[in-house]
Amino acid sequence: MTLSRGIGRGGHNKSKLVKGQRWGRLTYIKDADDYISPSGNRRRQVECQCDCGNLHILHLINLSGKGTKSCGCLKTELHKLKIGPMSTRWKGGRSLDSHGYVVIRTDINTQRLEHHVVMEQIIGRKLCPSETVHHLNGIRSDNRSKNLELWASRHPKGQRVEDLLAFADEIIACYRLKENAYD
Repeated sequence: MTLSRGIGRGGHNKSKLVKGQRWGRLTYIKDADDYISPSGNRRRQVECQCDCGNLHILHLINLSGKGTKSCGCLKTELHKLKIGPMSTRWKGGRSLDSHGYVVIRTDINTQRLEHHVVMEQIIGRKLCPSETVHHLNGIRSDNRSKNLELWASRHPKGQRVEDLLAFADEIIACYRLKENAYD
């Protein structure tokens, strides 16, 4: 047990530091060598162990008030909580890339093209590196399973005329249904 020269400024707090005393996630182990600043000021340092297992040496004054609460692991954990669905700015994890394809977040660190994910679900396996997914109607954000086609190699730009006609028929039928509903 050692006497503290004070946790606050000016050494007003003369309480003893006891092995096992805690501040946030830090547990006091022992005193470390004092730090002497270039101006000659001496600061008391203590060695603490964080709940994550890391040893951390810090100035005793940093433990008071809103000071140090961990070795840095707490900040990392809090940051991870603000990513993805836990973020206040979360919009569902879907966005468009610069080419017009829908990108989805599959986990905290991974983003994938949605049409690849949909095709993998359809065929029940991962895509091979040589395979590509073709949008039949040419709309890159339309990732319905009936609009996607698996190709064994790179495919040329554009759409087949018969695919465009089928898509046009689908749109016309949809609007005819809506038109009849209003009559």
